[in-house]
Amino acid sequence: MKSPSRRSPASEDEDFAAPASGEDGYPDDGPPNPDLYGEESPGRSRTGETRVASIESVEEERRSRDEDEDDNADATRAGPPVQMHVLDGPDKGRKKRFQSVRMVVGRNKDCDFVLEDQSVSRRHLELVYGQAGVVMRDLGSVSGTQVNDQRVDECLLKHGDEISMGKTRLRFVDESEQIKELRAQAEAREAAEKREREAAAREAEEKRKNQAAARGSEVDPNDPRFNEATNANYKLPDSLKENSGAKGGVAVPRSRPPIRSTPTRSNSGGLTGKQKALIGGSGALVVVLVFGLMLIPSGPPPPPPPDPKVEKAKVLMQQARESVRADDFANAVRLVGEAEKLVPGIDADNLARGARTQLEVMTSLDAVRTLIEEKQFDEARAKLEATPQGTAKTDDIRRKLATELEEKDIAWRLQQVEESFASRDPETIRPLIAQLPPLNRPAYEVKLTDLEAELAKEAQDASRRTRNANARAAEVAKEKRKEFIAEAFTDVERRFNGGDYQRAVLECDRVTDKYRADKDVKDRALALKRLIPQFRRALEDGQKKLDANSLEAAAKPCGARRSCTARLASGARWGTPSTNSSRRHRWRRGRAR
Repeated sequence: MKSPSRRSPASEDEDFAAPASGEDGYPDDGPPNPDLYGEESPGRSRTGETRVASIESVEEERRSRDEDEDDNADATRAGPPVQMHVLDGPDKGRKKRFQSVRMVVGRNKDCDFVLEDQSVSRRHLELVYGQAGVVMRDLGSVSGTQVNDQRVDECLLKHGDEISMGKTRLRFVDESEQIKELRAQAEAREAAEKREREAAAREAEEKRKNQAAARGSEVDPNDPRFNEATNANYKLPDSLKENSGAKGGVAVPRSRPPIRSTPTRSNSGGLTGKQKALIGGSGALVVVLVFGLMLIPSGPPPPPPPDPKVEKAKVLMQQARESVRADDFANAVRLVGEAEKLVPGIDADNLARGARTQLEVMTSLDAVRTLIEEKQFDEARAKLEATPQGTAKTDDIRRKLATELEEKDIAWRLQQVEESFASRDPETIRPLIAQLPPLNRPAYEVKLTDLEAELAKEAQDASRRTRNANARAAEVAKEKRKEFIAEAFTDVERRFNGGDYQRAVLECDRVTDKYRADKDVKDRALALKRLIPQFRRALEDGQKKLDANSLEAAAKPCGARRSCTARLASGARWGTPSTNSSRRHRWRRGRAR
């Protein structure tokens, strides 16, 4: 049967047969070999088409396919002497010979070996026959391919290898190797049968010799050697003749045996009683011998009883295989260890090593789950990358776990970014946004820009409020300072406003002693102590001249008094409104005069 030509996939979900890596879809070593892959020609895709046919035509097509795959001895074998047997799955029991050097296996109708298993890809794998043997190559299937329960993409098959894909399990059969095995088994059976026949012959010979020895111990009375009439006819042995013919030899006559009466028939022609007894005894002996021969088994000896250790080890190995199927790899390792203790070397298929590998894979995957739950995503990713390859089932679990890891990692990072916005710290938010995937960054970058603008405006408002608060605080402090100084000079002011200038100077000394640590108060007290006498002299001088109606002359001391009053009143409340107004009134009245 001619192999199908290569074509481009008509849809995204359609499987492609050969691996493509170049610009034209060819492997790195050039276009495909037409002897292996067929001539390249475009083909029409049948994906999505519905075939309408009667039940009879479908059954006829299936029967023709079965007839083509049956082990027909008269069929012409154009391909290599290899074939595939379906051991398990929807197509269990089917066989398929190689019709050429290449066989494509899958669900697609243009495959060389079409399977009914829906879990198998359309073009699942290909088998290529070459000088080194048959090479199995996975064609990018979804569920993958396992050879002897090991996930592989490409390998060299050996006789008896089992290939698992989806729910289908195939066995690779090399007819030449199968013939060698059958010939070896036949030779082994022939050798065993030959040994059994030889053993049976030896036993029969030994039995015959034993029976002959038993019969030789009995004396037959009818032996003619015991008959006196016929005893003379027996010749002398040659050894006696040679001895008698020797020089000086003397012939010694041999004594004759005693004469016995010969049995004769009775006058009536019948046997005597003694003869009848001998004949009956001989018949009984023959019957006993025949019965004994019938009781002797003619077949080979029974096999020895089985070793209980071997039987128990086989049971443990079977339990270990069942534990592997149930994914209980720890129990499988334990059972194989117990079987090895009973019968060393019984684990010829390295079941324990495979179970340990799977146990390591499952333990590593459990550790990855624990790290994911603890939000340690970087450690979980490193642990997952260090996990060794396992079966198709564990690889599927690994892919799902990797997807879960990425989803939860992204969700955790998004949660951290959302929580960081509550802190309103751009320096904390910016590194977290940089760790997000590129698809999630723009929205949070815009949000961060808005936050920075809002924070800048709030900073300006806060600065303005701070300045205003500082100004108000300075004014308040200034007012409090004025009140403090005024309170310190309350007695001085009271004496000064009462016109008791001398006592006012003495009060300045008390203020100096009381507020010795306050430099402003101390300096103020010293200044008042010097200015109050000057003010008193200027006031008295102006008053005298005012009383003398010398207004022009009184103006000069009044100016000096105003200067002194201003210097006295700076930073403190001096005089009350009543005293100040009365003084201004008297001064104006005197000036009017």
